[in-house]
Amino acid sequence: MLVVLGAIAGILAFLPYVIALRAQRNVTETSHFSHMSILVLAVLGSSAILFGSVLACIAFHREGALAFAGGEAGAIIVIAFAFGIWKVLLRNKDKGSSKKG
Repeated sequence: MLVVLGAIAGILAFLPYVIALRAQRNVTETSHFSHMSILVLAVLGSSAILFGSVLACIAFHREGALAFAGGEAGAIIVIAFAFGIWKVLLRNKDKGSSKKG
């Protein structure tokens, strides 16, 4: 059960990256909020979710903290790979459709 809760927390910890990638599209060259600052905030937000949820698990159920952290780490790694592969496939699909037209 704790592994599943850790996996849910890991998936939620990936959301700041998705939000940052979408927000990065709106940044102009003269914007005060640069590309790098958006990604740094995403890393900080993701880290806060990861460490905060592990600390909460340690506070409430210390014996299962390792299983929770393992599920969390595994989920964020798997979702990051899946997101990357999905983006590459989408990019290749868009390039393929533009060549035909």
